[in-house]
Amino acid sequence: MKKYPQLALLILSIALSSFTVQHHQKVQSIKSMPLNFFNNLDSPAVGISYSLVPRNVNAPFSVFVEKIRQDNKLIGTIHDGKKKNWEKASLVYEISLPNGTNIAEAAAETKDAQEVTIWTFRDNKKQKVPMYKGTLEMDLIVAKYLIEKGYL
Repeated sequence: MKKYPQLALLILSIALSSFTVQHHQKVQSIKSMPLNFFNNLDSPAVGISYSLVPRNVNAPFSVFVEKIRQDNKLIGTIHDGKKKNWEKASLVYEISLPNGTNIAEAAAETKDAQEVTIWTFRDNKKQKVPMYKGTLEMDLIVAKYLIEKGYL
């Protein structure tokens, strides 16, 4: 490929474009994506930037049938995720914006785990958040954390 750098760039561009179409409801221009947008093709997008749904972030929120709502607006979805990025997890959730952009994953080893690990893709950070048995469900804890920290 040394002789044909433009061909290699074209192939890379087509591969990234195809990946984007498959994993995002809203197709984004490949030119607007930074080159480090994907850390590898099997992992979620890391280093993404996105806009939050405009609303009163101090209003109560709810999670019902995989939809996260706040201030009478749909601000995201939370659904069962793939366990390929988590070695010991039995529960994995993927969290997305209404437009389909994946913004985080959350995992716990068991239903009765003492903590949930939340991986935010905007800054590629993993944070352990306590779960108190018998108080809140994991989806509520994850949504609360993401809203309070400005990720959702």
